[in-house]
Amino acid sequence: MIVLVTGMMRTGTSLVAKQLHLMGVPMGTTMRFPQAKANGQDDWEDIEFTDMMLNRLMGIDDSDREDFGLRVKQYELSRDGVPVWGVKSPFALPYVTALREAFEDVVKVVMTTRDIEQAYRSLDQQQLGLREIQYQLHSFIDKVSPDLVIDIEESWHSPSTVEQKLQELIWA
Repeated sequence: MIVLVTGMMRTGTSLVAKQLHLMGVPMGTTMRFPQAKANGQDDWEDIEFTDMMLNRLMGIDDSDREDFGLRVKQYELSRDGVPVWGVKSPFALPYVTALREAFEDVVKVVMTTRDIEQAYRSLDQQQLGLREIQYQLHSFIDKVSPDLVIDIEESWHSPSTVEQKLQELIWA
């Protein structure tokens, strides 16, 4: 099983990915983090997967659907032999359907949410260039059929509930 964590940036994707990691779900093979960033947060992103999604989103990768699917399958082979593993990338939000098709295994999609204005405001001065990407990602929110939706604001008040929901999704 593959657990895909996605949602707009600044909505808690890193928090959920970290929780999955702590639950024993490997979140990548070449991690950009978990070393802490300047703001003390962790990203828990696999470099290869995140870059693949970002390049597609930015139009740098304009390959057809079949070639994109093959690239995703090659990534999956790097995780061969691991029965349950995860990936996290906000940039994967527009490609949930394509990823479900490419990963012929069971893909469980966890989408994080947050009040849109809060997500925009949480971008610091160095991240303001990401606002355009945020708007683009937001347009895909209603087009995704997630297996689990986690509202990051609620999770701050009840982290054990988030862990319980993730356990039910993965181990049920």
